[in-house]
Amino acid sequence: MGSHPNTIVSLSKIATDKALREIGIPSPDQFRPESIKFPAVVKPDRGSGAVGVRKVTNDAEVLAAVKCTEEPMIQEWIEGTEYTVDAFCCSGEIMVAVPRKRLKVRGEVVIAQVTRHPRIVELCRTICEWFHFEGCVNIQFLEDHKGNLFCIDINPRISGGLPITIKAGVDIPAALLDYFLIGTVPQFDDSRIQWDLIGSRWLVTECFLHGDRYADTSLLNSYSPSSQKRAYDQHN
Repeated sequence: MGSHPNTIVSLSKIATDKALREIGIPSPDQFRPESIKFPAVVKPDRGSGAVGVRKVTNDAEVLAAVKCTEEPMIQEWIEGTEYTVDAFCCSGEIMVAVPRKRLKVRGEVVIAQVTRHPRIVELCRTICEWFHFEGCVNIQFLEDHKGNLFCIDINPRISGGLPITIKAGVDIPAALLDYFLIGTVPQFDDSRIQWDLIGSRWLVTECFLHGDRYADTSLLNSYSPSSQKRAYDQHN
């Protein structure tokens, strides 16, 4: 993560949102309780894994959500496609960035696909440079139906879906050890990344499929390990 003052800002969602606006990175509109446009989302200033995040559609729901949320932030609710980017940085410079399209979410991502998305990567470069990140960081985006991108969260830590990125060929934990223990700046070969790889997670393990051979993810929509393994076996 690093100890640069700008890096510490990322621990607060409210402060992060302010910083993003200052550097020209789009983020959802933030509302005061008396001027909300519904639907909206209430989230705690500090948190992870979508814990405490609530979608609200009226004033009563806002009041209930705010009462049970520590330092609440109220933002515009945007419909669209979610992406999480696993990135590795050295003094704010991105060494590698791997976007994952979130196909199914249950708090944390359950099914995701490694995806090329140059516009998201460029936004990540600006973000990581300002926050001066060291090591791993995951950055989350929403892309609305018009193709507009919004940064919705930044987490200066290993992401829950990192096994998918590792399986795609980017071993961020190994890079962390080399960088912080040995002082070696990691080098990543973009051409060796398994783009379009699909990863499905459950409680004890992961299942990986190649997008060009498995366009239909419907068989992975059950959380049962046995049913997901059957889907894997049928397509390998």
